[in-house]
Amino acid sequence: MHLTILTWILTGISITTAANVWVDTLTSKIARQIQPKNLFVYTSKANNIVTSKSDLLIQKVNQEIPVLTLDFKDVKRIRYGESLIVPERKLVDKDLELSLVLYHRDNDSSSNLQKLEGLLIDFTKAYGIFPRPRCLIIFFNNIASLKVEFESFLERAWSLKFLDLIVIEVFLNDKNIEDDSLYIYSYNPFFKIYQQEFFNETASIFPDKLVDLNGLEFIVEALH
Repeated sequence: MHLTILTWILTGISITTAANVWVDTLTSKIARQIQPKNLFVYTSKANNIVTSKSDLLIQKVNQEIPVLTLDFKDVKRIRYGESLIVPERKLVDKDLELSLVLYHRDNDSSSNLQKLEGLLIDFTKAYGIFPRPRCLIIFFNNIASLKVEFESFLERAWSLKFLDLIVIEVFLNDKNIEDDSLYIYSYNPFFKIYQQEFFNETASIFPDKLVDLNGLEFIVEALH
C-alpha cells in the first residue's frame, strides 16, 4: 500500500466555482480515485477564509475516510535547520495510505517551498520507505502563481523518489470569497514534461505516467 501525501498548495485548477463545489469534487476524487483506507492531514492555519475552507475539506473527507491531523506549527529542530515534524513511525504502516497537507502561502514564496521540501526530506529520513507515498499538495494562494517554482519542486520530489506527487494551486478570490480558481501541476519524469491543467470533474489527480501525450502506453525496458 502506498502512503499518499496530499499537500495543500495552491496549484492551478483553472475553474471558478463555489468553495463547497470544488471541495465536494476533490473529496469525491480522493475517495473514488485513490480509495485510501485512512488519511493523514498536515494543516497550515492562516486567515479565516483559508481555515474555513480547509476545515470544510477535512470535514467532507472525514465523512468518507478516517482522518488524523497535524498542524504545520508543530516543528522540531534537526541538525542546523528547522524541519517539519512527521508522524510517529508506528503510525506509518501499510494501513496509512494517504497524507494531505493543507498549506497557505505567505509573502516569502521561497520559504513556502523550502518548508514543503523539508517535509519530504523529513519523511525520507524518518522512514526510508520505498517506493515513497503518493503526495498531493494543495496550495492556497492569493498573490501570484508559483508555477515556475512548482516545476523545480516537482523535479526535486522525483529525485527524492516520490514517484507520485501532484500540486493543486487554489487561487483565492478577493472579491468573492466563495469563488476560487484551481489548477493541477504534475511532472512526468519519463518524458521530462511539466504539465498544468484545469481542475474539473473529469481531471485525474494522479495521471498515469506510463502513458504518452496521445494516450498510448509505452514500454520501459528493464536494466540488468
